[in-house]
Parts: sequence; C-alpha cells; structure tokens
Amino acid sequence: MKIYFFGADYPPTGGGIATYSYEWIQSTAMHDEVEVIEVLIFGNRNPRSESLGKKVAVITLRNIGFLYVGYKVFSSFWKNRDYDIFHSFNLFPVGFWVTFWGKIFRKKTCVAFYGTDACDTSASVKTFLLKKWTLRNVSLPITISDFTKRATEKRYSLGSDRIKVIYPVVPQALLFGTKSAEEDREIFKIKKTYNISDNTFVIISVCRLVKRKGVEYLIRAVAEIRDKDIRLLIIGDGPEKDNLINLVNILDIRDRVFILGKVKDIIPFYRIGSVSTLVSYNLVDDGDFEGLGLVLLEAQSYGVPVIGTRSGGVPEAFEENTTGLLVFPQDVKALENAVRMMIDDREMRDRLAENTHSFLERRFGFKNTIGRYIELCKSL
Repeated sequence: MKIYFFGADYPPTGGGIATYSYEWIQSTAMHDEVEVIEVLIFGNRNPRSESLGKKVAVITLRNIGFLYVGYKVFSSFWKNRDYDIFHSFNLFPVGFWVTFWGKIFRKKTCVAFYGTDACDTSASVKTFLLKKWTLRNVSLPITISDFTKRATEKRYSLGSDRIKVIYPVVPQALLFGTKSAEEDREIFKIKKTYNISDNTFVIISVCRLVKRKGVEYLIRAVAEIRDKDIRLLIIGDGPEKDNLINLVNILDIRDRVFILGKVKDIIPFYRIGSVSTLVSYNLVDDGDFEGLGLVLLEAQSYGVPVIGTRSGGVPEAFEENTTGLLVFPQDVKALENAVRMMIDDREMRDRLAENTHSFLERRFGFKNTIGRYIELCKSL
C-alpha cells in the first residue's frame, strides 16, 4: 500500500496536532502492508526535504494560501497516480483540496479532524459549506473521539455511520523508553530551580494558555491547599499567560505555582510529575472544545496518573478511577478534592500509575489505531 499524507501541522510547529501527525506517519510506516509514504506539509516555519527511515519522504512548505494548496495537491495527485490513499491531517483548506482532487482522479481519500477545526462557529458561510462538502464527499472521514464525532455530525447534519473514530496512536518508544543520562541532568536542574524534594507533590499542566483550558481554576484549587510541599508547574504559552501570572501574585502562591512558558524538552517534567492535569471546559457558543486531550496520553505514557474534566473528549483520554480522576469543569472545590485525594492516598496514586501502560496499549496501541486505519482503507 502506498499512502500520500498532507497536512498543516507538523514539527517543528508545536501543539498536539503536529505531534499527532508525526507519530501517525511514523507508526503507519511500521505496518507490514505499507510500502512507501510521501508527506507534503503546508504552513511550516522550517521548509525542508527529509527522509524518515526507508519508507518515508517528507517535504514541508511555508505557504498555505488557498489556491497554492490546491495547485500543490493537484500536482501530488498527478505525479503519484499509482498511490492507494491520499490522506489529509487538516480539514480545511488542505482536506478540501485532497477530497476535491480525489473525486477528479477517482482516488481513495481520508481526512482527519479533531474538534474546533470542524465545529468552530466563527467560520464564514463559505468555509462552512466547503467543510460540509468535504465531510460528505471524502472517502473516509476520521476523528479522534466519540465526542468530536457526535458534535460534527450534529453541526453538519451527517449520518451516524459516516464518520469513523480512530484514536491517536501512542508510540511503543514512549511506552517502553528508558531514562537517559541527559534527562537525569535536566531533572536535577528542575528540582533545584523549583525547590522540589523527593517528598514534593508535583502537578504538571501542559497546555496552551487560553481561557478554555481552565488553568485559572487549577491555580485557585492549589491555592486552597495549604501545603508548602506542593508544586504546580504550568508549561505552555498563550494570551492568558499574563492574567495567570497576576492571579498567582494576587493569591500569593509564587512559591508553589510556576508558569514556565514553553520548554525545550517536556520529558524531564513528566519524569518528576506526581499527577498531570487537563481541566478544559467547552465554549459551546463558539464550537470550541477539547477534541481528546493528547497531553493526557503523553503523561500516561510516562506512567503519570491524571486528572481531567468532563469536557469534550477528555474523558476518553483516560479511564476514570483506573488511570485518573474525573471532575466537573470550572469547579474549584472538585479540583481541590481530587488533588487532595492524590496527595493523601499514595496507594491509590500508585495503582493509577501502574494501570497507565496497559490502558494505553488497549485503547491507543498499534492494533486499535494504525491496524484499524489500514483495514478501513482497504475496505473502501
């Protein structure tokens, strides 16, 4: 099988979708039935050509203009007419053009989408109609959670069997990787910088700092816990950063809560984390919600239990009372209680941590993700 991937989020671009795209491509290349993969990425800040192993060739471009994308996708179809699947990791505009030229060339096409990219209510009528046409005409529309599937079906009046849910793959390297000497050095620096001892309870929050991520409520919950041996490390950047720093100052918890911005390497932080959180809430009127919560998969891959909210696809990213605790969004008291449970009940916390890898392998392992994807492609 030959697959041509297109997208608009790919490293070094940050964010969950860039990571998702990269890991999906790498994992697909591991499937025995996949012979060769080509990748064309738009809107990348590091234009380049590179090979990823023997099967994968990648080209990234800076431009993402609507007509430019259309021309480049056409060229890819024309030059690679013997390929079996043309797959876009972007709904619009890339996914539209992949579907459009797929119809012209009579090729099997796949478009992946994640949440807000499909359900954003601020999009123009023209964009809405082009997205609707794409979802109705692509051979295989896939998304990352049941919540996103239902929300998209409702918004575009699609049948319940049209969209397929295929969860993101968690690479085996993450599940079974070992700690390096360099990580040990970074961990030592982090502990020294934030005054973390072996007895310190460390909460990790990795997200873009926007209102919907609910970080304000997490900070307020930590402020209610009068324990000097607790640290909240907030990793990420965004328009709410200054407001959150002001909140930390107002609550006078600068010795316990730290807003780090972007970091070069997230792994050492997961290595010292006692728990990782994603406390998002839905902006219903804007069609803005958490499609799944990829950072929770990342945290669990390092054996870190999680706390998440009943919001969007977040509850699908872990298993309640098996790998983490589930609370209602925008509820400071519920968050406080969940953190206290993690602190006070070490036996429970250890049990949740021990369950993370088996849960990830069951729901997000190779067979249930890439294996299912290849079978669906073959069945088209």
